[in-house]
Amino acid sequence: MTAPISLAVTLVLTLTLPANADARPAFGEALQQGADQAASCQVQIEHDADELPGCIQARARTAAGTPTRLADAHRLGALFRGWVMADIAAAYAVDGAEPAASALLRELLPLQRKLGVSDAALCRLMADGCRGVIERKQEVLRSKTFRQGR
Repeated sequence: MTAPISLAVTLVLTLTLPANADARPAFGEALQQGADQAASCQVQIEHDADELPGCIQARARTAAGTPTRLADAHRLGALFRGWVMADIAAAYAVDGAEPAASALLRELLPLQRKLGVSDAALCRLMADGCRGVIERKQEVLRSKTFRQGR
């Protein structure tokens, strides 16, 4: 009779634990990989910030067969890094950077909500943290221009 009890315990644990024991680390790694790959788009800002969202979206793609949640984490990491780069460029009045930052933030927000990733977790993607980035994100979200979709 112990077999059915152990089978029931195994089933309960399987249903309550992540699909694999490395699900959390794999998720964090996917976030970081997306952010790291997006960093290569920095050169786009120097040439034409209008091209930045396309570069970020290209880096945000994952290999076929990647589980959806990990693919979304990779995409979120890339979008966050791209938004940070574009927002910084906009602060320096780089042509096209402000609309690029806005477009990336609009794409980032629903994905961040869907995945339930905190701003603090996104900050860990940046080498030197977020010093002021989250405050800046809140400022942008409150701005009339962003709320009106411009």
